[in-house]
Amino acid sequence: QTNIRASAGEDVTLPCSDPDNNPIQVVEWSRPGLGAKFVLLFKDGKMDEDKQHPSFKGRVELLDSTMTGGDVSLVLKKVKGNDTGLFECRVIQTVHGEELRRKVYLDVI
Repeated sequence: QTNIRASAGEDVTLPCSDPDNNPIQVVEWSRPGLGAKFVLLFKDGKMDEDKQHPSFKGRVELLDSTMTGGDVSLVLKKVKGNDTGLFECRVIQTVHGEELRRKVYLDVI
């Protein structure tokens, strides 16, 4: 687990990458307590905004939309106190359907 600290109002990058650099089919950024909704869901070559939780609409993007080198880090804009907590990155590769998970804890001060 990676720990990141940010001040309220800042933009913050939550790191996640796939070191194998294989083609990526799905990127899920999620948090406990969002139900079936996601912080960000990238699937089949595009963002799925229908499955995005309303509190993150317009506030998140991938650091590198081309995911060069397997970088699927999340940029969270204008962080708020209630963004404090655990975020999970899940990557599913096109090849072999392999899965990678990373956890990042964000502390907003």
